[in-house]
Amino acid sequence: MKVQFRRRLTTKLMVGFMVLIAFIVTLGIVSYRRASEAIIKSYEESAGQTVKMMNDYISYILNKEQTVYSWLLNDNDLVNYLNGFLSNDNANRNIIKSRNMEELADAKVSDTVLKDIYLLADASESLTTTITNEEKLYSKYMETTEGKMTAEDTFNYYLFGNISSVDEAFGTDSSQYAFRIARKFYKGSAILLLDLDRRMIESILDQIDMSDNGYVGMIAENGVGLARSQGETVDYTVFTEQEFYQQAMKGEEEQGVSYFPDKNH
Repeated sequence: MKVQFRRRLTTKLMVGFMVLIAFIVTLGIVSYRRASEAIIKSYEESAGQTVKMMNDYISYILNKEQTVYSWLLNDNDLVNYLNGFLSNDNANRNIIKSRNMEELADAKVSDTVLKDIYLLADASESLTTTITNEEKLYSKYMETTEGKMTAEDTFNYYLFGNISSVDEAFGTDSSQYAFRIARKFYKGSAILLLDLDRRMIESILDQIDMSDNGYVGMIAENGVGLARSQGETVDYTVFTEQEFYQQAMKGEEEQGVSYFPDKNH
């Protein structure tokens, strides 16, 4: 009887002990999940705020550049020059050309955001801060994908990445700028292009504190962009070839968070 009693007591103690362990394990799992969710949510909110601040700052820079040089689109003398309306007035044409070339040169020196500026035309010599002897730069640009996107729109600015088949004709190359702002003139056949300084954009992206395996980037309307990791430039397709990027481009949400498996592990 004593042996059976002891066995029963031992069994009850063991069952009770196992139940206690089960409760502790369950509590631990629940606590871990809640703590993990809280940490993840905090990280998402922090990262989201950082990216939003960067986005707001870059948007401010882009809007500022558009505002600063919008006067070019409304300068009647310049519009007349670019569209060849002064072909019979050499004196006035040369004055307008010289004045605007000086203003563009001054802008390139004083504006830390601006790398180069172009006023493209066919009817007259294009005005640029680069050295080029090419003619009819307006038509050359309009043959590109980016040019076709702006061809029929005189109301909006476009932002493009630093890949263009006419850069050689412009007297520049993709390593000289990060992004290009484009806007067609209201009247006639002329277009304004603003190249943004690469180092300036890189410095903004580098301000975001990323992990060792993290990437931060900026993708323009033509699907071309700039990506950085640990202070180094990486191929922007690290974003554009990912499923989460393609899904984001199809969606309507302005911001969000996605998780995807690390293929390297």
